[in-house]
Amino acid sequence: MFEERRNDGRTNLSVPVSCKCFFNPKDEKGLPIESVTLNVSDSGLCLYSVSDLSRCYKIEVHSVNGVPRHGKVVWCRPSGDLGIYQAGISFRHEDDELVLRKEGLLSPSFR
Repeated sequence: MFEERRNDGRTNLSVPVSCKCFFNPKDEKGLPIESVTLNVSDSGLCLYSVSDLSRCYKIEVHSVNGVPRHGKVVWCRPSGDLGIYQAGISFRHEDDELVLRKEGLLSPSFR
């Protein structure tokens, strides 16, 4: 069982979101990806996607209200055998990096 380390409360919420995955710092266009949230908080969210987001350098998430939030994919793993992935997105960057790296939970793409 994982110990909860978040200070922010999360809300279980299943809504479609549009994302753009940027694969490197020079990528200005991004790859559009449709996803569905599992839960959200002020500091990040968990989502389901048919795409493996572990290679994203950064991600832009557009909620139903259309306001973009920029974040990092801090973990991504297959969810079952149906080709679906579950990913954790952090809207905080430097705050989370040291703790996640120390615990071995940081995605290789997180820089």
